Amino acid sequence: MEFQRFSAELGYNNETLLDDLQHKINPDLQRATLNERTTDLNEFADICMRADVRLTELNARSAARAPIAPAARPAVSTPPARTSSHVASPLVEEA
Repeated sequence: MEFQRFSAELGYNNETLLDDLQHKINPDLQRATLNERTTDLNEFADICMRADVRLTELNARSAARAPIAPAARPAVSTPPARTSSHVASPLVEEA
């Protein structure tokens, strides 16, 4: 009721309020209500609420089906690579 009183005081008509609401709802709701045609602000608000419930349910189902990320593998320490192609052996004398 207070919303209607303020909108009347500001001189906003139903069409202006409806247009404003359509542009201020979140993008997911904008997509969900894209094909809805109404000129009644209260009806559009009801459409938005139903669409929001559907989106919430779909998001909950998607989250429940999301794969669980594999556990991170521990880092394996590797010895440094040898840079010399000739390694002296303590058992062989070099000439």
